[in-house]
Amino acid sequence: MLQFHSPLIYVLPASAAVSALLGEHADALVILGVVVVNAVVGFVQESRAEKALTALAALTRTTASVVRDGRSLTVPAADLARGDLVELAAGDKVPADLRLLRTDELPVDESALTGESVPVGKDPAALGEAPLADRRNMAFSGTLVTNGQGSGIVVATGAGTEIGDVHRLMRTTSTVGPLQQDR
Repeated sequence: MLQFHSPLIYVLPASAAVSALLGEHADALVILGVVVVNAVVGFVQESRAEKALTALAALTRTTASVVRDGRSLTVPAADLARGDLVELAAGDKVPADLRLLRTDELPVDESALTGESVPVGKDPAALGEAPLADRRNMAFSGTLVTNGQGSGIVVATGAGTEIGDVHRLMRTTSTVGPLQQDR
């Protein structure tokens, strides 16, 4: 009921009371009617906004297709653990950092992580030490599978992922740029 937390709403009942004391009962009723209509409209809008936010939150939850005990399950990404076998398909958001075991025409859009402008083809072949953008045998949390399918083992979740490292670096980086510094 945030619609009652406004200075104007505090003034209106006082105005209705003054109008009633001065014998202007019609004006007092109109003012109180405005307060009631405002409360009803505000409540309806607040309710609709909460429903819309709930629906948006449901859309943004990442789920994963996991193989556990020989059965394929769909679980929230937050429930993944190191060692889980995750199945990927076109349109999936990668739920954790995965070491790929199998790929079938599996390009992944890594632009949010590496800045790469085109999807990167993935290959489960083992690599030596390689920069992040060259790790073709990995699928990273928060990236998007654009085509094909594959599977991989979870090697990192949450803040332990590569995107978690980016978030951590952003929090520790100064927000004042060289042009904003006082001289």
